[in-house]
Amino acid sequence: HVNCQESSYWVAKMAKLGYIFRKEKVEAVRKGLEPVKHKKEIRSYYEHLLAFETKE
Repeated sequence: HVNCQESSYWVAKMAKLGYIFRKEKVEAVRKGLEPVKHKKEIRSYYEHLLAFETKE
């Protein structure tokens, strides 16, 4: 899957569907990926990761 949209596009689109962007979760995952973020198969995930939760 190739995604050419900026993350702000997806945050807005998901908000319209009732989801909340969770920056702190993204930062936690990125922290865990830090030692391997240079690897080709990880780099894209590290750079483009987004996390959402449903509104309650």
